[in-house]
Amino acid sequence: MKVRAFDALRIAGESKLFDAALTLLKDADAYIRSSAIEILKKDQRAFDYLLHTLENPDADVRARTVEALVMLEDRRAAPVFLRMLHDTPEVGTLLIPALAKLGDRQAIPPLVECLQGTNQVLRKEALRTLATLTDATHAEQVLKAVMAMRDTADAELKEVANGTASVLLSKFGAAAMGRSVQLANPSTMLVPQQSPSHEPRSAEVSSIMGPAMLFNRYRIIRRVGKGGFGSIILVEDTAIGEEIILKFLNREVASDESIIQRFKHELLYARRITHENVIRIHDFLILGKSYAISMEYFPSHNLEDEIKQGSLSIKRGLKIIWDICCGISAAHQVGVVHRDLKPSNILINDSGLVKVVDFGLAAVSHADARLTKTGILVGTPLYMAPEQVRARTIDARTDIYSLGVIMYEVFTGRPPYVADDPMAILFQHVEGNPTPPRQLKPDMPPGLEALIRKAMWVDPANRFQTMDDLRRSIVALSKQEVR
Repeated sequence: MKVRAFDALRIAGESKLFDAALTLLKDADAYIRSSAIEILKKDQRAFDYLLHTLENPDADVRARTVEALVMLEDRRAAPVFLRMLHDTPEVGTLLIPALAKLGDRQAIPPLVECLQGTNQVLRKEALRTLATLTDATHAEQVLKAVMAMRDTADAELKEVANGTASVLLSKFGAAAMGRSVQLANPSTMLVPQQSPSHEPRSAEVSSIMGPAMLFNRYRIIRRVGKGGFGSIILVEDTAIGEEIILKFLNREVASDESIIQRFKHELLYARRITHENVIRIHDFLILGKSYAISMEYFPSHNLEDEIKQGSLSIKRGLKIIWDICCGISAAHQVGVVHRDLKPSNILINDSGLVKVVDFGLAAVSHADARLTKTGILVGTPLYMAPEQVRARTIDARTDIYSLGVIMYEVFTGRPPYVADDPMAILFQHVEGNPTPPRQLKPDMPPGLEALIRKAMWVDPANRFQTMDDLRRSIVALSKQEVR
C-alpha cells in the first residue's frame, strides 16, 4: 500500500512531494526510503534537514539519516561524520562505512587515528575502509599505520590488517614489479608477437621422467629437485657428450603466453653473460608440450646451506661476496639485472668456486602484475630492494641492495629483517632501520659494518653505484682490517 501511495506522490506537486519524502525517510521499508532520497536529491533543503536529524537520540533514526546522507552523494556530509566520529565514537561502526561510500579523501587521516585506538571493532572498520579509500598521496602514511598493527594479539584484527596491507601494497607498489633487464639499446628488445596457443604447454613430471631419452638427444640421469617454477632434471646431452640441467616450467607458468614471451626475451640477454661466476644458460627448449631451459650443470651446494652451518669466517665470506660481485658485474655490463639475488641462488662447489644462478627465471617470477591471481606475493621479501617494493625503477643498484642483505646475513647469521608476516618484512625494507650489524656481532670490523650499511641504503643514490665499486671496497677492506 505504501509503495503504491508513494508512486502516486511522484506525480504530485513539488512542495507536497518534498514534505512527503521527508516523512517517509523514517519508514522501515528500504524501497520507500530509497525512493524518498531520489526525490530529495533534487532539493537543496534536504541536506540541511538531514543534518539536523542527525542530532536525534534515536539510534535507528540516526542510522537511516546517515544512510540518506550517503545516498544524497553530497560530500559535505563527510566533515560532519568526522566530527561525530570524534565526539561520539560509539557510532563509528555506522559512520566509517559511510565515509567509504562518500569517497572523501579528507577522511583518511582521522581513520588512521582510529587505527591507534583501543576499540577493536572500530579499528577493523577503519582498516576495511582505508583499503578502498586510500589514494597515492596517503598510501605511505596509511601503510605505516597498518603495518604497526602487525604485532596485535587479536587474530581477527591481524587478519584484517594483513588484508588491507596486501591491497595497499598491490595498488601502490607491493611486489617486485619493474624490469629485470635494462638495455642500452631498447630498439633491440622487441620479441615478435605470436598468437596465443590454444593448447597450454606444461611440464608434467610424469611425462618428463617417463622415457629414458627426450627427443633422441637428452638422456635422463635423475631429477635433481623441484624449484618454485617446475622440475629440475639432470640429463646428458648426447649430441655433445655433456651433462646439463633442464629446468622445466610448471603448468601455471607455461600456460601463460605473455610470460613465455617475456621469458624468451630475457633469455636472449641472459645468454650473453659469459663469466666463470655465472651459471651459463644454453637454450630455451620446447619439448612436446613442455617448456624448459637448458643450462650448465654445476655440482655444488648453495650459500644458504653454509649460512645455516654458521661456519663462515670473515675472510671466506668476503671472498664469496667478491666472487658474486664479479659475476653480477659481468651481467650488468651486458645490460642484465638479476633482480632476485638470494643465498639459494648462490652456488659453491667443493673447490670454493662461486656461481650465480637463475638470471633468466626473473622473467617468470616477476611478471607485470604485483600479485599473482591468487593474491600471493611474488618475489623473495627477505632480499627485496625498497624500489622493488614500491614498484619504482629497477637498475644495477637493486642487485647491490640485495647483495647487501646477503652480506648482512652472512656476517651476522640472520637476515636484517625478520617477521612472520611477509608484508611486515617488505615494509621494513622501505623503512630501512635494521639492527646495526655490530650490535649482533660486536667483533665485526667497523669497516665491514660500514660496507654492509652502504650497500643497504634505502635510497639507491646513497649505495655503491656499481658492483665494481663494491668489489674495490671489499679489496680495500681485506687489506686494511681483515686478517
